[in-house]
Amino acid sequence: MVPRSFAKMTAIIAVASALSLFSQKRLEWAGGWFPPVPDNVGTWEGTQQPVARDTLALLGFPRALQRVYSNGTGDSVLATLVTAGPFENFHDPTVCVGGSGSWEFTALKEFLIDGLGTAPVRAMIFRRRDNPKLRIIMYYWQQSRDGATTCEPMMGNYRDFPARLRTGFGAVVLGRQSVLLRIYTAYSEDEDPDGLNAQRGVHTISKAYYHALLKEGKEGA
Repeated sequence: MVPRSFAKMTAIIAVASALSLFSQKRLEWAGGWFPPVPDNVGTWEGTQQPVARDTLALLGFPRALQRVYSNGTGDSVLATLVTAGPFENFHDPTVCVGGSGSWEFTALKEFLIDGLGTAPVRAMIFRRRDNPKLRIIMYYWQQSRDGATTCEPMMGNYRDFPARLRTGFGAVVLGRQSVLLRIYTAYSEDEDPDGLNAQRGVHTISKAYYHALLKEGKEGA
């Protein structure tokens, strides 16, 4: 006769295994949305680039794309999109860029990319440590297939647990599919003292991405 305690433990292990498998499948489902992005945005022409393998490894090997947009006047904006299935994806720019040793995080601002109060994104500025006049401006956000965006500023290392829990709940319980976006460019204060030209480019590409994903999400629902 099997001891009752052993039978109970076996049942618990079986339920835990089933829940783990279910969660994994739901996370795979969450990372299954890989929407197309604009080839060109106005006068900005996009060129596809491969994402570095070490970057993909750091992010848990999600599906990813990278595109450089150039406007013909020497300006360029880099856009990356990764599926948000693996929790490893949540490497916040203030941690992975600021923690590289070369760049120092200097400014952050959240704003509404759609101007309607429903789509927050985060804008950040990083300064080169060995050349303080060289800056990076980056927009960062997570966008779900239903059009919702989020951009928690406390994601990365141990600080990202609340964001990861919300993402896990959205993926496993709600079946929400989403992607993570980083759109950025570098500029010199000697040529662009206030960074306004750089920001215009990043804002233009970011807004185009937001609306393209919003449209694709609605059409594919």
